[in-house]
Amino acid sequence: GVLAGDHLKSSSDLGLPLVAVGLLYRQGYFTQVIDEDGRQREEYPEADLSGVGLVKEDVSVEVELAGETVAVTVWRLDVGSVPLYLLESDAIVPRLYTIDREERIRQEVVIGVGGVRALTALGHEPTAFHLNEGHAAFAALERIRTLVAAGTSTDDAVERVRASTVFTTHTPVPEGNEVFESELARRYLGVLVEECGLDWDFLEQDGQVGLTPLALKTAAYANGVSELHGEVSRGMWPGHEIGSITNGAHVPTWKKEKPHAECKSDLIAFVRDRTGVELDPDRLTIGFTRRFATYKRATLLFSEPDRLAELPVQVVVSGKAHPADDAGKELIARIATIARDPRFAGRVAFVPNYNMEVASYVTSGSDIWLNTPQRPMEASGTSGMKAAMNGVLNLSVLDGWWPEAYSPEIGWAIPGESADADRAELYRLLEDEVVPTYYDDRSRWKQMMEASVEEVTPRFSSHRMVKEYADRYYRPASGEVPT
Repeated sequence: GVLAGDHLKSSSDLGLPLVAVGLLYRQGYFTQVIDEDGRQREEYPEADLSGVGLVKEDVSVEVELAGETVAVTVWRLDVGSVPLYLLESDAIVPRLYTIDREERIRQEVVIGVGGVRALTALGHEPTAFHLNEGHAAFAALERIRTLVAAGTSTDDAVERVRASTVFTTHTPVPEGNEVFESELARRYLGVLVEECGLDWDFLEQDGQVGLTPLALKTAAYANGVSELHGEVSRGMWPGHEIGSITNGAHVPTWKKEKPHAECKSDLIAFVRDRTGVELDPDRLTIGFTRRFATYKRATLLFSEPDRLAELPVQVVVSGKAHPADDAGKELIARIATIARDPRFAGRVAFVPNYNMEVASYVTSGSDIWLNTPQRPMEASGTSGMKAAMNGVLNLSVLDGWWPEAYSPEIGWAIPGESADADRAELYRLLEDEVVPTYYDDRSRWKQMMEASVEEVTPRFSSHRMVKEYADRYYRPASGEVPT
């Protein structure tokens, strides 16, 4: 969602004629509470949406959910010149990442089928559709159905939809490439597939309906979100032509226009207010904030606490585990336990309820941005870009975007081999290079900060990303001949 927001902001800044469709989640993802044992607990309060600029559109569309016709309300939020339409229905759960499979497919029928119908009701006639992740894949079926209902043959309808569709896959992680059991999918999509004139085999493979295969089958243009992720995706989905457009961050949103020392002071005050931990402004500060998926290996840094205690560093951590991810929650609990260890008093802070505000403080106020995913599971990783734009030096596994950006002039690289090898290299770099440079060679550190800002900001901005989508995919998908 944050990346999609940056996509819309840059589209507005660049004057791209784009509209966006999503779901209105009144309960959001969830509010994270950390209990006395360091365990994550989820709460789902209704968000106060007054004052954010939402406008209720004077249209309503209907969608069929397992034989029931339900009404879908359309809200609009203007992101600069780009309208973002958010769909809401009493028939779906108003929260992100719901666990129940039937609740999930109901959401995805509403965004896919309802999204296409909403655009039609609003008078939009898009020349190209961008399925930004597989969750909107059912939009292709609704577009095929509409063409067939107007007299187009099924084969021609499928080809017309393919020729005008772009699909971006955002992760190699299985949980992000959603599948539904065939029986459940047929209850929700059987009639729609029949109205398209398609056989059920168009969707089903090995007793399941996968959204990524469906999106790839109905899109002439497909990409991963870094060069490495494009390569990984081609291996995961053979037989499909999958390129890559590396993600970017919206510079005006994430790059602070003030000295790093002030950003660090702001971070320290923020951490004090949120956690009561009083960090040392002169100590090397490591930032680690992200989703607590297990492949991101949040506890790699803490795997040798005796060794970590000897280093003159302090660590700010924040992140949420998926409500169904018990292993991710266990990682949070382990870090909370370490934070309570007397050796790390005032040196390790876990900031609850990770969100854009937390991310903004940590990506701008840290000295080191740590990223330790299990290679090649990190598709891109925009947090490291945001940090680099603020002169925060990356210490990262060579995964996602970092192989494209890394040089010894702007940060440090961990090859990404095994957990043991990566841990050993992480500690070697901290002990032999990062800490000595920070404390003993400030001129070198400053040079690296300046080089990081200069090199990363233009190459990994969302402006560059959106221009690539427009030139390489949107224009040809709209029928324009490339110049």
